[in-house]
Amino acid sequence: LVYYFEAYAGTDIYGYSGESFRSYVEPSRKISKMVITPGSGDDTLRLPVDYQMRFRLNSYYSSAFYPKTDLDSMAIVWTLENAEKSRLRGDAKGMSVVVETGTEDETAGPVRLIATIDGNLVRPGVDSFAVVNFTVSNQALDSIAIRRTDAGDPNPITTSPGDRAEFSATGFDSSGSRLSISPLWVVEPAGAGEMDENGVFTPAPSYAGYARIHANAGEVKAEYRPDQKNPSMSGLMVRHILTHSSSTDTIQSRTGCRIVFPPEVIGEEETALFELITPVLTNPLELKGDSSFHMVGNAYDINEVNGVTFSVTPEDSIRLTLDIPEGYGSRAADENGNFVIGYWNPDSLIWKLLKNSTVSVSDSDTIITASVSHFSRYAVMLGPKRSVQELQIRPNPFSPYIAPVKVDPTRSTGGTRISFELKEQVEDVEIRVYNVLGDVVWAVYGKGLQQGQHSVWWNGKTTDGEVSIQEWVADGESAGRRMCRNGRYFVILTITNMSEKKTREIKPVILMK
Repeated sequence: LVYYFEAYAGTDIYGYSGESFRSYVEPSRKISKMVITPGSGDDTLRLPVDYQMRFRLNSYYSSAFYPKTDLDSMAIVWTLENAEKSRLRGDAKGMSVVVETGTEDETAGPVRLIATIDGNLVRPGVDSFAVVNFTVSNQALDSIAIRRTDAGDPNPITTSPGDRAEFSATGFDSSGSRLSISPLWVVEPAGAGEMDENGVFTPAPSYAGYARIHANAGEVKAEYRPDQKNPSMSGLMVRHILTHSSSTDTIQSRTGCRIVFPPEVIGEEETALFELITPVLTNPLELKGDSSFHMVGNAYDINEVNGVTFSVTPEDSIRLTLDIPEGYGSRAADENGNFVIGYWNPDSLIWKLLKNSTVSVSDSDTIITASVSHFSRYAVMLGPKRSVQELQIRPNPFSPYIAPVKVDPTRSTGGTRISFELKEQVEDVEIRVYNVLGDVVWAVYGKGLQQGQHSVWWNGKTTDGEVSIQEWVADGESAGRRMCRNGRYFVILTITNMSEKKTREIKPVILMK
């Protein structure tokens, strides 16, 4: 086929018949090109000493260089020229071969690795062999660097058919000199996708999340880390594409989170795009949870990027399933009511509990499932047996300058009373007040408190570290270092019983001067 292009812009014409192109497709599918990988044209590779390097022959047909997949591997013969201490491992036939570089000093000149096939398999004018040159360093492999090489870098990829990401690995010796390597590629979590020996990653159709890409060469290992400052975003982001379907669809993190969508949950012309991230939580308010419930295991940030509207009914709802962490299986079987799925409310800064949560225990796993109506941060919440009856804060809101006579007619200064009732004697009690940033502004503790009602007043001032309840009460109106600002705060009461088991309650309080 001989062809040329013409492009029209108004009355202007670009392209002409003299600038022509040629293309061909041979019915015989004879080989039109052969390449050994890794390899880079006429460049000479530099291999580590005492290393096993895998090479592969890739063959193509037609002018478009379609991969030839039906080539008989036994028709390929590998040989080494100027080998010195290098040698081929095993049978020198097949699509790939392993070169062992030996443990001696570096080579005096380049070694030629040659792959030869039957000349009848290639089209006229094409060589029936391919060559790659390499030398051997006198240094062992010390470290590996991974980089993404496809045109989509640094953007996420999707589960759309044909979407791929390509990676390359470069070795270095102890002096920082570059070395060519053929690492073993590994993907985590298991089931996130597949990685071929050339470093091409294909995501699994149901996956969403970060795929961690590893390159291993013997004892030397490396991981692809495009964002060194954010450990929760280590790896390649894979976004899940959800389209209109007459059957259910599932998104999986492969680390304990699954979302099942009912049929026809979105319109025929709509496409939803999901991100699923396992964040690293540092805010104590998130870690310690809401009321008597606290988070166990991982949290999961579920986000739909395109702003799609979902059509659900009570009968066909979106179902979220989370794995209950290992070590809690027996407790889940005995006390189902203590586990619920919670979602983080960024406005009130507390976990909201989904009361429709149900626990399922089997020989293979322990899971909890709930219907969800929106996407945000979700986690498994556990409600332990409580040693405290109820945490009360009155007045709320409060002013540090107005005496709360309705709460205590005898009190002449402002503040709020934090009270709780112990059902039994406990080892210690800790009360902390946090600001919305998660910083502790006030903290008191009590040792060996007896069963019964207890209370302490907070006057809105900060403390230097923790002070005992007795010391705080003794200081009276002068207690505290400086006055806190107006705003929302959170009181967390932590009880440690005589068996050293901890329970927590959290309640918000508002300070208004």
